[in-house]
Amino acid sequence: MEIILNQQSYQVKQAKTLAELLEELEYSSKGIAVAMNQEVIPQQKWSSFLLTPKMSLLIIKATQGG
Repeated sequence: MEIILNQQSYQVKQAKTLAELLEELEYSSKGIAVAMNQEVIPQQKWSSFLLTPKMSLLIIKATQGG
């Protein structure tokens, strides 16, 4: 199934939760936020949030600056 991840097409081989996708992509759960349709998905929902075809997700990684 195809999803849109950070404005690029990404193929997911099977139905997954958001938490499984983030683990596959080697994202730490600390310092990131995930949004769908400009709405942040709370971290406590990641393990039950199922991906669907053509879903558009944006992963935002916190950075430090000075």
